[in-house]
Amino acid sequence: MGSAFWIALSAVMLILEAITVGLTCIWLAIGAFAAFIISFATANVYVQFIVFAVVSAVSFASLRPFLKRFMPVKDRTNSTSRLIGEKAVVIQKITEMGGRVKVGDISWMAESADGNDIEVDSVVKIKEAKSNKLIVEKI
Repeated sequence: MGSAFWIALSAVMLILEAITVGLTCIWLAIGAFAAFIISFATANVYVQFIVFAVVSAVSFASLRPFLKRFMPVKDRTNSTSRLIGEKAVVIQKITEMGGRVKVGDISWMAESADGNDIEVDSVVKIKEAKSNKLIVEKI
């Protein structure tokens, strides 16, 4: 494996990193670049590969924790929890067995927060979200 292989591998890993934006391929790009540098000192493929593997592993272990501090934190909330506090209209009577409400153009399963039935066309407030079910109270 010559220097052209290692620089091409490094470039491909950098492109993949730019596409994924999640600190996934950068470590391999760093390792490939180190192997590229070493390829000028030795033609031994095994040495180049060992440098690639070691530098990739060391850069992953040492730099990832540091760089993660600068990465944006992903919003881990789901679509139902974003609806808490919103108003909805009951489109199927809510009983102890459940019912349905409409928020915007989307229909959701719902249950009453206090256990009381809520009639169709009532306006409710979303108090809680459990999986794909909204817990509502009549306004």
